Amino acid sequence: MARMTISIPDALQKRMRRTKSENWSAVAAAAFEARLTEVQQNMRQQEVEKVARKLKAEGLRLAKDGDDGDDKGLVEKLEFQAEWRDQKAEEYPDDVRNRNSATALRQLAEHLDKIPRTDQLWIRYARVWEQDDVDTFRFVEYEDEELRPYGFHNEPAEVTMEDAVQFLEGHVEDLERLLAEAMVE
Repeated sequence: MARMTISIPDALQKRMRRTKSENWSAVAAAAFEARLTEVQQNMRQQEVEKVARKLKAEGLRLAKDGDDGDDKGLVEKLEFQAEWRDQKAEEYPDDVRNRNSATALRQLAEHLDKIPRTDQLWIRYARVWEQDDVDTFRFVEYEDEELRPYGFHNEPAEVTMEDAVQFLEGHVEDLERLLAEAMVE
């Protein structure tokens, strides 16, 4: 176990010495741990806010925020795809795949929207989009191609939070792979 020397006021030390039953090292370690957790959460939040500011400046978004620009956040893209599938379902009423896909896309969007933007998956997702030295058009195309068929070829099933997390994790890994390839080029 590591040792650490700290300075405390003399009066505090005298009062602590009078309390013989207390393990002051454990108290200090618990206080350090609590403060460290707080500092790390603040650092993560600051990192997310920094990435979000940069994305907003570039016209991109980490998630849903109501802007109707061409570059939509992932949740907004899913909702847009669901609406498109609804239109196709009206156009082809005998084909249930469009209606099933619209439902799956909406459920996926709802679950993804519940994942805090401080989650490491969202941070990794945002980092892909914040790269200055690559053409993000490749990522936009990839994302659109991946979202379009979601739920279309699958049997109707309810999308769970676990499914959404797995989707986001796989999607982020694919985008990171594309980013790595783009950096090599």
